[in-house]
Amino acid sequence: MEKKKLQNISIAALIISVLPFATLIFVFLQIVLPDGLRTVWGGINIACVIMGLCLSIICVKNNESRSLINIISTIISALLLMLVIGIIFSCTDVQDWTLLRIWQGDGPCPQHSP
Repeated sequence: MEKKKLQNISIAALIISVLPFATLIFVFLQIVLPDGLRTVWGGINIACVIMGLCLSIICVKNNESRSLINIISTIISALLLMLVIGIIFSCTDVQDWTLLRIWQGDGPCPQHSP
């Protein structure tokens, strides 16, 4: 029973880890979202990265449930978390930027925007 539960968690972790890439759909279609929606979307992306990493670590820590899916979702989540941390620390003026500009492809912060 616990193995089945961990298998479901590992699939959920992979889906949650890949979910932030859905933002690229808007970028490729050149759809510009309103500022409020972009803020919400950025918050959801950050939450998905953190949740995906936590779920992946839970599955990878258990030797019986360790699989390629768990390892891949852990790697994806860890890389996205490093990207988010890099974005946060790359902006010098916190009041003038939003994380969504990165997810929408507008540049890391207003100083670097086109």
